[in-house]
Amino acid sequence: MTREKAFVEGMGYVALSRVRNLDNLYLYGINRRAMEVSPDALAIDDGF
Repeated sequence: MTREKAFVEGMGYVALSRVRNLDNLYLYGINRRAMEVSPDALAIDDGF
């Protein structure tokens, strides 16, 4: 598995939500898919 394929939908949000300070934040291997929202999450959101 290559680094850029390590993320799945929503994992970028999960990773960034755990950041406590930006001083030493480095984003390696992040890609467009990491910031996508899954269709399931969108369907649940419509219910709210």
